Amino acid sequence: MEIQIDYINYERGGRPNANYSGDGGLPDPTGLVRIMLSGSWPAILGVGEAERWEFNGYQGAYEAAVALRRAGGPPYVPFVGSLPREGGPFGPAILVDPTAVEVHRWYDHRLGDFGSRNRNLLVCSIPGRSEVFRVLITHGDIHDGNQRLADAMTFDRFADPEIPCVILGDWNSTLSGPMWEVGDWNNPDPMMHQPHRRAHKIMFLHGPRQAGPHVADTRALDYLCGFWTPGRRLWLRRRPARRVGGIGFYDVAELEGDYTPTQYPHPFGRPPRTIDRALVNRPLRDAYVRGSYRVHDPLDPSCPDSDHKRISFVLDM
Repeated sequence: MEIQIDYINYERGGRPNANYSGDGGLPDPTGLVRIMLSGSWPAILGVGEAERWEFNGYQGAYEAAVALRRAGGPPYVPFVGSLPREGGPFGPAILVDPTAVEVHRWYDHRLGDFGSRNRNLLVCSIPGRSEVFRVLITHGDIHDGNQRLADAMTFDRFADPEIPCVILGDWNSTLSGPMWEVGDWNNPDPMMHQPHRRAHKIMFLHGPRQAGPHVADTRALDYLCGFWTPGRRLWLRRRPARRVGGIGFYDVAELEGDYTPTQYPHPFGRPPRTIDRALVNRPLRDAYVRGSYRVHDPLDPSCPDSDHKRISFVLDM
């Protein structure tokens, strides 16, 4: 059975006047509906920045599910997650089509037996099948590459090939490698890379090296998937470019060879990056349906409904 899995970092959860301080009214699912009309309906939909979706009896989450169903989607059941380190009500969410996926567990951060090792973890199966698979949703720390790495290191046991697992998220970083690193981190134009907006994207090197040259901080995803090493000639043989290390996850976009950015170009010329990503462990790497990965453009490119693009892919379970 094939199932489609999508991820969209829905800006501020659809709160139209939200700002960095958290003000901004009730969530509005209208933009999410328009985003999802750009392609087919997934069995599992990961939503980043489900801001305040759990307030007032899960109002934002259930209103989103209702709006998607009225637009022709399946009867999604929402599960709202959390951010580490008391990150506030800005965590991600997962919406599940119960006609396509059976949910066995969701480790809600509000329950008395919650443990951080199970944060945002869904355990599910295909109807009529006994084998379970796991879906994790995450959001990379927006301030600190050290925290992103620390959070990625908590996913080590999910690389276990005994249980299939997929991790969805806005990682706020990329993998290493020339196809992912947008470069230009040393552009002297302050409008291109304002220091306070560049700081969390680059490796922090204390002392004189703070002046540069700067390189992208790719440690979190490299820990999971491996570090990119370029090809080189070794005596009479040529060693191909490849990833080395990693704990057993594979990036779906890289499996497909699709390097389309999931951000929009910055008005000052800063290149967009591919920070919205889906990772799979070995059994789901083998289940990935080649050619199914897609980065969706908005229905109206002049007026996108989020600052990120939707990604989707298919697994043959």
